[in-house]
Amino acid sequence: MVPSRSRRNLVLMTLAALLAGSVALLAAGPPLSAIFKVADARVSGDSVQMTFSFSLRCGQPSDLVVEAVKLGNPSAADQAYATFQGGTIPVGGELKGSDSVTVPKSIYKKWKAGEPASLFVRTPGDSGSAVWTRVDASAAGPIQ
Repeated sequence: MVPSRSRRNLVLMTLAALLAGSVALLAAGPPLSAIFKVADARVSGDSVQMTFSFSLRCGQPSDLVVEAVKLGNPSAADQAYATFQGGTIPVGGELKGSDSVTVPKSIYKKWKAGEPASLFVRTPGDSGSAVWTRVDASAAGPIQ
């Protein structure tokens, strides 16, 4: 009995350490918020083409360099619908982007129902590696 209890404790401690490490990785990105707008939406089959605009803000006390912003699928971050140029978010300011994009009709319907658009923001990490932060952007107004 004792070996099985020791093994269970070891497994539980390992899982706790992995969970703590995962939370630290997710918390490593900057504190970001965003809003988005959709204009000139045109349905074509199972897709919707539109002008997608966003405004990204940062809550840290210094300027933030943004290398890129992707509009993506919330359940598959590697599936980007569009990639926007980066820039610098000055303290108290914002970074704006806009482009013509095509998204699946199902995603567009979710936005119309009030779900956020998923932006993935790339910033430089401490060791020179990239940090990707998911930002759930709220609609700035009703989506037609």
